[in-house]
Formats: sequence, C-alpha cells, structure tokens
Amino acid sequence: MTFQEQINQMKKEQSMKKCKNCNAEFEPKHATRGAEQIYCTKKCNQISAKKRREEKIINNLKIEIANENLQEQQPTPNNGTNEVRYMAQRTMGNTGTDRWHYTNDAMATIEKLYEAKNENQFLKFKIETLEKENSELKTELYELENELELSEVEEDGGFLGGIVEQFKKDPTNTINFAKSMLNDYLKK
Repeated sequence: MTFQEQINQMKKEQSMKKCKNCNAEFEPKHATRGAEQIYCTKKCNQISAKKRREEKIINNLKIEIANENLQEQQPTPNNGTNEVRYMAQRTMGNTGTDRWHYTNDAMATIEKLYEAKNENQFLKFKIETLEKENSELKTELYELENELELSEVEEDGGFLGGIVEQFKKDPTNTINFAKSMLNDYLKK
C-alpha cells in the first residue's frame, strides 16, 4: 500500500460516522454541504422520525392523563380566583401543548388510521410487485410462444421437407412434379 493510499484510508476512517438509528458505520454523502448527515439511509431517517412522532404522542397522552388525574383530585373552584389558579396549574402541566389533547378514543382512532395507512402501503407495494411479476411472466410466455413457433417451422423442413412429406403420401405425383420442375429449370 502506497503512502497516498494510506493517507486516503485514514481520511476515510476519520470521515466515517455511526448511524443514530442502527449504529452502522457509513460515510456521509456530502460531508461539506448542508446539515450534518446523522443517518446512514433515508429508511433509517424515516424510522427514527416515526419513533419520535410516536414518543411525542405518548408523552402528550401521559401529560393529558396526568392533567385529568389532577383535575379529579382538585376541588371544583367556587370563585374567580381559584378558577384562574386552577387553569394556570393545568396549562403549566401541559407545557404549551394545549392544542394536542387526545382522548383515549381519539388515540385509538389515530392508531387504527395509522395501521390502515401502513396496510394500504403494504398492499400497494404487493400490487406493484405482483404487476411486475405478471409482466415478467407475460414476457416469458411471449418468448416461449415464439420459440415454439420457430421449432414448428424448423420441423416442417421448408420446401424440401414438404416434397419429402408429399412423396410419402403420393410418390408417383411427387416424382412427376419433380421432373417437371427440373425440366423447367434446365430449359432456362
């Protein structure tokens, strides 16, 4: 190994990174451009994003459940000051995520929709695979039919094969036909 190759090998080893999803080593595609690449493939990026979304939903549900438990434990406010204090505690516990309140029914619906979406994507992929397989089988069938037609033509034997077949059926007429053909050819 030459000195230059050793230097290039060392640079490559230094530029290698570990994927944050699967811990596989990879070399960034564009180390000097844009944001730092932290996943080895787009698939790992998507898996990680899915995990983050699921964790966010779970955390929001935990916060909502905690708030519901807090509401059940606290006495009902009688005057305006207690109500303001109660609302402040409720929003502080939510940490600014008031717009993402999920009930258990809503969460179950979201999970069903997510599962249906995944199943839909799987079925689309399966359809594409089957269509591709179908087109390959049609191509193979077409090629086999052409091969069969060629073999049938070769079995006929062409013009001479036809004469031989005719001779087997009617030898006298075939000989007379051959004589007339030869006479015509020799007259030219």
